[in-house]
Amino acid sequence: MTQEMKEESLYEYYSAKKEKGDLFISKVSEMLEEYLKKTDNK
Repeated sequence: MTQEMKEESLYEYYSAKKEKGDLFISKVSEMLEEYLKKTDNK
């Protein structure tokens, strides 16, 4: 495996991880917003 290929696959790996992380974060913040809306109404 060449250095270039290594860097390429690392980049792929981390960008996929980052995408999953971003999805997770946006999901969590959506849930938080919903929760806050519910608690605000009381």
